[in-house]
Amino acid sequence: MILFLANQIGGNHGNPSANLEILISLLLTQEKVGIIYFSRNPIPKTIDGKKIPRPALDFSFKKWPPFEKHIQDLVKRLKRQQIRLLISNDCAFHNLFKFRIFKLLPNLRKIERVILTQIQTKHYRFPIPKEELLKRLGEYDHFVTTSKNVIAEWRSFGLKTKHAHSVGNCCNESETENLVKVNKGDLRKKLGLPQNEFISVCVATLQTRKNQKLIIDNASWFRKNFPSDLFYFIGGISDFGGQDIVDQIQSPKNEDNLKLVGEVEQAIPYIRAADLLILPSLAEVLPISILEAMALRTPVLASNVGGVSELINHKENGFYFNVSNNEEFLECYAHLRKNGRLRSRFAEISYNKYHSQFSRKRHEKLWSKLMKEICNN
Repeated sequence: MILFLANQIGGNHGNPSANLEILISLLLTQEKVGIIYFSRNPIPKTIDGKKIPRPALDFSFKKWPPFEKHIQDLVKRLKRQQIRLLISNDCAFHNLFKFRIFKLLPNLRKIERVILTQIQTKHYRFPIPKEELLKRLGEYDHFVTTSKNVIAEWRSFGLKTKHAHSVGNCCNESETENLVKVNKGDLRKKLGLPQNEFISVCVATLQTRKNQKLIIDNASWFRKNFPSDLFYFIGGISDFGGQDIVDQIQSPKNEDNLKLVGEVEQAIPYIRAADLLILPSLAEVLPISILEAMALRTPVLASNVGGVSELINHKENGFYFNVSNNEEFLECYAHLRKNGRLRSRFAEISYNKYHSQFSRKRHEKLWSKLMKEICNN
């Protein structure tokens, strides 16, 4: 059995959303899969006409630290399974397994262990010191992330793990394939958005790292040069600078062109309804919102961080910019804004690139191949 550990599986945010897609791909391998988590969304019953097997082990820690009886219950269940591989998302339950579970189940120490991360090292607040983080990562046999660029960053950061693998994300195609068929005007009407204005959306948790401030700081420039353009911010409010961003968006001086939507159950209808997705982040790995925009035929303007350049080829299927170069950002926006044919061409190329390089079928094949390589190592 493959044992998959994650704090959250499925949800509105990038990492939990990616975890659900990874779980689906794991469940579609020839191995049994067990999951341990805090919370999870429902697992689809079928995908691409294939029935998705149920997890052989489905265990939730609803409180932390866990009660002793919960630990003993987990150990009892794990004893019944033949575990071949442990995959941990961002060191989920690391200390619990290291200091408790491995002592109670010493055979687990001998299996291959994989650390899976959706984190870029730059501009990220780690909950533990760098040295401790690298020490923990060194306890895993394999390092997996979604971007080749980010693997190189982790190497420079001090990662010593011998085996590092890149497996790109995919998005929820059952949703995007339905939405891409919907007329943007009809979708705007349903969402209560203006029909005829140029709309950009920024789909990201409101926080310093996502850098919504770049759009906000240029609000007066947008009003001067493109008076009717609107910018919608979609995402929950983070403790890391989120409220300050909300206050700036809702400032009376910005009310004409900056609009706060906040957290919604599904952001992809807004991406489909928009003329442009803007993601000005200080750090990303392989952003789900850009993958969704590609699958929804919505052009993209993004900062060139992490794995963004693996999704967007500058001037070929979108524009990216140096996050520290404000003028470059504005020039890219103006160029896209004025050229509808270019936006349409970018959207079509991105749509084809998504389906050839990041589709759900490809995601499944890559995870299946990686699991076979590791398990047969």
